[in-house]
Amino acid sequence: MSIKHQVKLNVWITIPSPELFEIMLQESEFDTVTIDIQHGLIDISDVRKMLTISQLSDKPVYVRIPSHDKTIIGKMLDYGACGIICPDVNTAEEAKQVVSAMLYPPDGNRSFGPLRAKVKPEEANMVFMIESLIGVRNLTDILSVKGLSSILVGPIDLWISLYGNTNIQWDDKAFIETLQEIANQSLEKNIPCGIVIVSESPIDISKKMISMGYTLITPIIDSIFIKSSIKNLATKIKT
Repeated sequence: MSIKHQVKLNVWITIPSPELFEIMLQESEFDTVTIDIQHGLIDISDVRKMLTISQLSDKPVYVRIPSHDKTIIGKMLDYGACGIICPDVNTAEEAKQVVSAMLYPPDGNRSFGPLRAKVKPEEANMVFMIESLIGVRNLTDILSVKGLSSILVGPIDLWISLYGNTNIQWDDKAFIETLQEIANQSLEKNIPCGIVIVSESPIDISKKMISMGYTLITPIIDSIFIKSSIKNLATKIKT
């Protein structure tokens, strides 16, 4: 039997600004903050500064890592991340290897060195990103991996996997059916399912995703939001 999870809002950070990161930590309406080091401009040294700031807040901070590299996973947890978002998980075997990198022996293969670790290894959240049709086809097995905390859909890459272009259409029938399938399977396993909203209409799409069963919603990517807000403000003033 599936359960209904409480909706949580996440803000996605791609700009290497400790000041911007601090502002996002202070924004009480958002439940979590994600630092993205796969895409965007943030590198390892920037993450260290940001996670040092995060020690002053109780708000959970996740890091979206660039690959399945166990060294990066351990380092981010050592720096103080509360959770890891792992991109492009396509098989249960990949998922098991990622979980193993978070845990110390005998449960995993993480090396010991928690300089600023904020959570115990078994308390750290592991989020698997589903970003391809291969991941969707293997979702049942992926959801069965012990240690998984939640699923996060990367919609642009999933769209590319479907259609071979980046012109995402949030009302496309096949795309919506695929998103619904992911949500249904996740909820059936009682695993929260989230999605990153890449759109100039994030409110409407966020509400639509929530109605489909998605409960971990990222309606803001900092760089996109700032550019869109500036454009909309200028347009409204000039017209």
